[in-house]
Amino acid sequence: MKIIAKINIKLLILLIISCCQGPYVWGGLATVGFETFTRLSDVPAKTDVRNWITLDYQTKNNWSKSFSYSLDVNSRYFYQVQDYAFSISEIYLMYNFSSGNFTIGRQLLDWNPSESFWELDDLNGKQGLSLLGDKQEGLIGANLNYNFSSGMYVSIFASSIFVPNLNPKYQVQDGLVKSPVEWAYLPPSKFLLKGQLLPIHYDLHKVNTWDILKNKSIGLRLGYKWSSGKVWGYALFKPENRLRFHGDGHLSKKQNYGVVDVLLHPFASSHMLYGIETTQTYKKLTFGAGLAVIDPNGDFKTDLLIIDPVTIATNSHVSFDAEYFKISPIYNRKSYFHSEIAYKKNKYDVSINYLHSLTDNSTKGNFYSNVAKWKRAFGILGNLKITDNFTWMVNWKYDFSRKDNLLKSQVAYKFLKRAIISLGVELLGAPTDHSFWGLSRFNDTVYTSLQYRF
Repeated sequence: MKIIAKINIKLLILLIISCCQGPYVWGGLATVGFETFTRLSDVPAKTDVRNWITLDYQTKNNWSKSFSYSLDVNSRYFYQVQDYAFSISEIYLMYNFSSGNFTIGRQLLDWNPSESFWELDDLNGKQGLSLLGDKQEGLIGANLNYNFSSGMYVSIFASSIFVPNLNPKYQVQDGLVKSPVEWAYLPPSKFLLKGQLLPIHYDLHKVNTWDILKNKSIGLRLGYKWSSGKVWGYALFKPENRLRFHGDGHLSKKQNYGVVDVLLHPFASSHMLYGIETTQTYKKLTFGAGLAVIDPNGDFKTDLLIIDPVTIATNSHVSFDAEYFKISPIYNRKSYFHSEIAYKKNKYDVSINYLHSLTDNSTKGNFYSNVAKWKRAFGILGNLKITDNFTWMVNWKYDFSRKDNLLKSQVAYKFLKRAIISLGVELLGAPTDHSFWGLSRFNDTVYTSLQYRF
């Protein structure tokens, strides 16, 4: 929606001016590229986008002995529809001292290391520039990490500013909610009334940008580390990374009551996150495990110590009144256990991952919901450096309960020292309707990209 783009433009200007003035952004990596894709399935709702231009910039350097900074920006230009998408994964200034560090800006929190592989969107935001992409967007605020001599450590995160996920991008045009990408979940275009299927005409309620920005976050992590591992627990109250929408509608008098007019209202909804994590390293092996709870009904003041991840159930969060009918968001409490084993060498690395949902969440994914992506899933991630210039990546996930089968694989070749050509495939199998991936089962693609790095 346009409101999201306005928020992020203001954020970009504010943080670039405050954190990356003058010559301090030099020394990074700029990448310009061209990407295209070919469909392997007949997509029900095709867009005019076939390829796009990419422009990315990453830098992470020391300003001095005590100060360092980071900037990671990705953008896409869909020239066939004259549209764009961009993401600021991180942009922060860090002060380092003997016992820890203090960061201000947008930074990825490493409190739940399983989120990236499983493409979750609860703590850090999912970037959303591609369907099966695992890149994330950090949280905006101030983050303090302090280490005690005993091995104990504490992290405190606080923020009074919130910027929602930017992608996939949505906009309202000619009464329809549209997106430049085909895999974005869209609201229904028709409404069944007394056996008759009526078209829906959408409009977007104008909101004050500050009403979205001013949502607060606060979180605490306590941990203990030893020479080969660590254990920690955390609690975080924050807005959901994605804006919610509720709608109210009525039969259109202008269209002789043959069209349903729906006004969408964007708003930010907060939730509580709890978790406990541990990692242990043995030679080149790293073991990890954890338990996470995501409660959209959580209240930081009263629910901080009320955690029952097994019997936790779906509750109604909030309701909205409407003149004729209402479209309310779907809220689902989620909890899951995860574990992983990773092995890393110079030429290759591989990780074996498992995730088990502890809540009965059978609602399928849609525009208004934020449901569990996995029920009982197994996954493998591998990277192989065949030569100094030729690499291969495979990322496979399979859900034993829902039979979802997702595969992403890519080969890349570097030439002329700075140019990279890549060929990849994304395959999705989601046989059941009660699955987050059910609406994406037609998005099998082969993609190619050509990039040049400066």
